[in-house]
Amino acid sequence: MYFEKIGFALSPDDRFAVTDTETTNGYIDENGKLCLIDSFVYDVSVIIVDGLGNIYDKRKYICDEIFHSPMMKDAFYANKIPEYVESINNKDMAVMPIMNIYYDFRNFLKSYNVKAIMAHNARFDYRALNNTLRYLTGSKFRFFLPYGLPIWDTQQMARETICKREDYITYCKENGYMTKHAVPRPRETAEILYRYISGNNDFVEVHKGYEDILIEKEIFVTSTKQYLQDC
Repeated sequence: MYFEKIGFALSPDDRFAVTDTETTNGYIDENGKLCLIDSFVYDVSVIIVDGLGNIYDKRKYICDEIFHSPMMKDAFYANKIPEYVESINNKDMAVMPIMNIYYDFRNFLKSYNVKAIMAHNARFDYRALNNTLRYLTGSKFRFFLPYGLPIWDTQQMARETICKREDYITYCKENGYMTKHAVPRPRETAEILYRYISGNNDFVEVHKGYEDILIEKEIFVTSTKQYLQDC
């Protein structure tokens, strides 16, 4: 069980970080296929929350080297570049070189003594942040997140709680939100999970770092609440 694996426990004084990244599309490998393992981050955002999902602080970064590189024209969500430019001009997002983001991000987490950092499909964000740091520093710096900080995955949390609910399974079947496996199972994307949690079946994920974090922290709260009730 995932919750047991990460040693999940909750205290009123606990603070957590929730992060999300948006990336370029990576590169085309020798077989002509898109390889996302080496995607590079242009948007990284993070919030500090408690176990109830109350937000205490936030950071919204644009990686200067990637955002102002030719890679951006091929980013999957390149159509959102004008929105980012508007946010930058409004000083809603901070444009920084990767090393400035690296230090500011770490100091931000340290200032709240966070118990863990989480993301939906956390492995992707973890790899993308490390790939970006290594690429831009020539591997002088290799790991973006602080050593020893637990990394939690809200997708795996939801898989063991929300996705096992009979009403969620029914919801996915009725709305065509099942996977295409030989034995279909309910989808676990942040967008579908949030549609269920919020009751808004028209909800569409924005696919921008900060906005998507707000979905993920609700998945965290709903999943952990159910886990604690089931214990």
